[in-house]
Amino acid sequence: MDQPKLNMKQRRWLDVVKDYDCEILYHPGKANVVADALSRRTDSIPIRDVCMRMTVMTPVLDIIREAQVEAVRPENRKRERVIGQVSEFVTDSRGLMTFRGRI
Repeated sequence: MDQPKLNMKQRRWLDVVKDYDCEILYHPGKANVVADALSRRTDSIPIRDVCMRMTVMTPVLDIIREAQVEAVRPENRKRERVIGQVSEFVTDSRGLMTFRGRI
């Protein structure tokens, strides 16, 4: 290490390596092509491609649907004071009740 000051990560690694009898050589630029090629696996799928294929399914709409069934019971309507606004609730194609176009 030729640097006058080492950061904490470099200091930790220096503590680990100093007990071993080894010589660490640095090959700048294109001299290190073999190690670079070996460090990249050709059989792995890039992370970007994997993320683009991932589909996340959440039960949010099912949870909302179940809560709406509970909310439209007559005893709950009285408590929530939505009796006059019941006509504005519409059931959409997903089976969700909407109020003025919102869930």
